[in-house]
Amino acid sequence: MLKISEKQQFFTKLKTVIAEQRILCNEPMSRHTTFKIGGPADYLVLPVSAQEVAAILEIAQEYALPVTVLGNGSNVLVLDKGIRGLVIKINSEMSYITHQDTIIIAGAGASLSDVSRYAANHGLTGMEFAVGIPGSIGGAVYMNAGAYDGEMSHIVSAVTSVC
Repeated sequence: MLKISEKQQFFTKLKTVIAEQRILCNEPMSRHTTFKIGGPADYLVLPVSAQEVAAILEIAQEYALPVTVLGNGSNVLVLDKGIRGLVIKINSEMSYITHQDTIIIAGAGASLSDVSRYAANHGLTGMEFAVGIPGSIGGAVYMNAGAYDGEMSHIVSAVTSVC
């Protein structure tokens, strides 16, 4: 873990890429999971763009901090001792949904059920299986969520990722 002097340097550097009010220290994870359990994350950040995520990851790597990515916290169990390092929460700020012709474009923070309903409301098929699955698009794609003989790998044609 970081020494006290490194913690201040890390926090100062983080504030150059993300607004201070979106950096939470010792944040109880119980506030960010659907089961409402979990101890504190050393740092929890709430980015609003892929560019912020990339910059945050770069800083975390510079300080050798472990990184955990969290969507809407559905079906996530966090221990009482919390999460060491940095948690990047992909939330509603990154939950856009739009489409071009028959292609849906959705941010990682968009709810899978919201995207499914959006598809139905615009006469687009293929996401019916996902309407009842909790979670976000980012998590669904990452784990290849599926139900009723459908899964994300059957409908996803491209992904933009930040490494």
